[in-house]
Amino acid sequence: MVLRRGDPDAGIVYVKALARDGQATLYAQARDSDDALGWRYVMGPCPEAEIDERIDRDRRIDSDMWTVEVLDDAMRHPLDPQLIKDGFA
Repeated sequence: MVLRRGDPDAGIVYVKALARDGQATLYAQARDSDDALGWRYVMGPCPEAEIDERIDRDRRIDSDMWTVEVLDDAMRHPLDPQLIKDGFA
């Protein structure tokens, strides 16, 4: 489900993977050291409220941000990407 629509041409994309027990994991779209687009693990698993606080805080900085939520008890990214490991977005 799209929780928040951002600018169609700009802004970070967050994916919140939510489990039925209220735990969640957050992923962010980012670029790697070669400037290739990918995904980074941001935080979790932790209570959904902590993820929502992070999203709200980051939204104040980036009003173009997109937020998508998926339900998955394993709290995986829905596309099962290779996660970027160096640095942070």
